[in-house]
Amino acid sequence: MIRGHLIVFGCLTFIALPAANFGQSPFDAKNPADAESLAPTVSVRELKIPEKARSAFRKGVQRFDRQDWGGSIGEFQRAISAYSEFYEAYYKIGLAKLELQLGGDAEAAFRKCIELSEGRFAPPMFGLGLALANGNRFDDALDFVHAGLNLEPTSARGYFALAWVLYTAGRLVEAEQSAKQAVRYNPNLAMAHLLLAQVHRRQKDSAAMVEELDAFLRIDPDSPRSRGIRAVRDEAAQGLRRTAAVLPE
Repeated sequence: MIRGHLIVFGCLTFIALPAANFGQSPFDAKNPADAESLAPTVSVRELKIPEKARSAFRKGVQRFDRQDWGGSIGEFQRAISAYSEFYEAYYKIGLAKLELQLGGDAEAAFRKCIELSEGRFAPPMFGLGLALANGNRFDDALDFVHAGLNLEPTSARGYFALAWVLYTAGRLVEAEQSAKQAVRYNPNLAMAHLLLAQVHRRQKDSAAMVEELDAFLRIDPDSPRSRGIRAVRDEAAQGLRRTAAVLPE
């Protein structure tokens, strides 16, 4: 949960971009030790990864999913110690560092992932875009996100990253277009709906904001942030009803 950028409605705030929900690596399958669970075909590289490295990576993913960011980093580092080319572990370290608000460390981890994957793995490019945008390095951020989208042109999370960078740069119209593209590719990407709600708030379009918050809550009704978002949604909906009540027939 990147705390540097918040949505504010009245006295309420909620977090715009949790890195934990940003993306998965190919090794986040339920049983990464089973090569067939990773992909329809098994690459030579996957067969080279020792079980010690896979086991540490699995433990890291479990800790990451429990929001134990620091503990997950230790496991991912153990995976790298067992297999130095385990670039997916660097990617997950980058996400964990974002959660811990360690932008420089996150950037370094994403760059190492890109280096080891020889620029053929899109997720760290999206992650690096987020890290750079949080440091107001928007041009560089856009370059990396676009490079990732060149590899995965239908990636909903890639378009969400693009929307986040554009939103952070104050380019609301383009951010809205990119977030809508993310939703087109994955209607259940909850954070894209939340970002659209944030865009509509800044555009002073309360009806559209409520619609996107409803979409978010349908997808993610029970997360820790959902209670606050529901309160924000209800407050905005009440405001719309009050406005409608005083308008002439």
